[in-house]
Amino acid sequence: MEARVKWQGNLAFTGLNASGHTILMDAPPSKGGEGTGPSPMETVLMGLGGCTGIDMVHILRKMQVELEDLEVVMWAERAPVPPQVFTRIKMVYRVSGPNLPMDKLQRAAELTQSQYCSVLHMLNKTAQVEWCVEVV
Repeated sequence: MEARVKWQGNLAFTGLNASGHTILMDAPPSKGGEGTGPSPMETVLMGLGGCTGIDMVHILRKMQVELEDLEVVMWAERAPVPPQVFTRIKMVYRVSGPNLPMDKLQRAAELTQSQYCSVLHMLNKTAQVEWCVEVV
């Protein structure tokens, strides 16, 4: 895995991975940036949602559960002093589809939380993580 970031002026950086995908990150105006993209910590939080979301889809497909939609909504609290790591994260898996068995949804969420999501396993070194599943 390889990635790089390139300064774009003021406090904005463009991230580039080896596959050629880019993301613009910036500090919010309250921190001296222009807010032209998510902050690096917001990017980490979105990465958590993507990681665990991908796991959920893979696991539920193996369980032959048909999804129409999956949204992972997350809230995070940070330490008040540097390094301002995440200290608490709440995650809600909002799932929709026909005849969704709650036991399989719960099991898929348990598996991504306990076994699969590598981003989560890094973040839970500093953060208490809570989660729940909602059928929409």
